[in-house]
Amino acid sequence: MSLVEQCRQWLHQRANVPQSPKAFAEDISRWSNTPLGEAILSEEQASIDELLRYRFGYHLCAFSHIHGCELMEESRINHKIQMVQLDGLKESLDSQSLSEKGLCEEASALPFDGSRIPLATDSVDVLLLHHCLEFSSNPHELLREAQRVLIDHGHLIITSFNPLSIYGLFANVARFFKGNQVWRRRFLTASSSRDWLQLLGLQPLELIPHFYRLPLSNSALLERSRVLEGLGKKLGALNWGASYTLVARNDVFAANALKPRWQKPANAEQFGSAAIGRQAKKEKLKLVINKGKPSAPTTE
Repeated sequence: MSLVEQCRQWLHQRANVPQSPKAFAEDISRWSNTPLGEAILSEEQASIDELLRYRFGYHLCAFSHIHGCELMEESRINHKIQMVQLDGLKESLDSQSLSEKGLCEEASALPFDGSRIPLATDSVDVLLLHHCLEFSSNPHELLREAQRVLIDHGHLIITSFNPLSIYGLFANVARFFKGNQVWRRRFLTASSSRDWLQLLGLQPLELIPHFYRLPLSNSALLERSRVLEGLGKKLGALNWGASYTLVARNDVFAANALKPRWQKPANAEQFGSAAIGRQAKKEKLKLVINKGKPSAPTTE
């Protein structure tokens, strides 16, 4: 293999989304335990808890690549479904219990292959995809599946990393110089996510940015850069946080029946004739109508 082919293969490998689920699970678990990962996930968890607290229904379904995130604790929905990566489901069940693996004890485990959601159409009231689209091999298919399983006026909650941020710029450089598969992901801006949702009939309702601090792994430096949080909230319309949470509703517009268009009278004489006729019928009068102007009613 020539040097050019080796460089091309290396760039292709670094630029694509992770292909090894087991290695990716280990890398993202290691990242979530760093001070930076804990700070970002903590802000995302607070926003998700606030959103789920006021969402009601019968069925709540969630998926996250990051184990240990109790995403559905604040929800009042009784039936909770937590999707588990299909490649790691058997290993999780064989090695340890689902609760030890970081899954919600109250939730039902459901195998998930990353693109197709094994649920019936129009069956879920709230669907939560936490850092799923940017690491998916087919995000468009996943969004179509999300729209399919949602009921009419059901809600979809998406959390994704923001490429238009300081953290996004750092991740864009780190993907070519670090072997951690967390940096190998798709760059999904909030505007592109909104466009995808609108094409599928999902109406974006709310956008919540997270974490304006510098992407540092030192706890002391992270605290010192907290002053950027106030600046970021003042300039929140720019959405330059490390990640964002997007809420959308599955709007289904019912067809309105067309009312018959009544034929209008040709001239004012017909208006007069109809009005005098109703009055004559009411008063039991005999009506004589000429071709010209209508004559006055006469009694028998």
